[in-house]
Amino acid sequence: MQYLITAIFCFLSTAALASEGRVTLETPSQKVKTGSQFYIDINVHDVPEVYGVHLVLKYDPAQLKVLDQDEKMPEIQLEHGNFLDEDRLFVLKNAVSVQGNTIDYIVSQMAPANSVSGSGRVARVFFEAHSNATKSDVTIEKADFGTRDGQSLTFSTDSTLSFAFDSAYDIVKPPPANHNNAMLLAGIVIIMGLISLTALYRRKRGELTSAEKA
Repeated sequence: MQYLITAIFCFLSTAALASEGRVTLETPSQKVKTGSQFYIDINVHDVPEVYGVHLVLKYDPAQLKVLDQDEKMPEIQLEHGNFLDEDRLFVLKNAVSVQGNTIDYIVSQMAPANSVSGSGRVARVFFEAHSNATKSDVTIEKADFGTRDGQSLTFSTDSTLSFAFDSAYDIVKPPPANHNNAMLLAGIVIIMGLISLTALYRRKRGELTSAEKA
């Protein structure tokens, strides 16, 4: 809890510009078919140790709709990334303001999670282009990171992606399946297969035993 409180307070303080690391918006294509869905990843590259993040993205609701990634929650949700420890993540805010044209994402790890560094995906945003969409920008308005000891850092950003929409453009392919989910599914399939083989072996052995007794 101490680290959580520290991380939250650091977001409220003035952030210092770090000399290393950067934040980027990345997408498979900036030419998107009207009326179709696409996604943007918020990635970090070569950042020093951090413990939490406060992101604010700007978008145009007249051109784009943000797609909810957790319908159990009351507000429209972004998808968590794989950079921070999702199993030990406290979500202070994960919400879209259509009136304010903003996407607000504030999360912090909690003990016993370790600080993280390097590169990875902080979050992913799914959009749907309106049927009358023509062009639109998505911009990083804020990208502040908190450390475990209460420092607040900002990194250089590639702050804007500009999109063009047309019915002649291709539909963007969906992102690859989450690696952890794929591994879990593969594990379940293997376990179910072993259970089936074990049951089959026992049944065959029972049939042989019955035949021998007869």
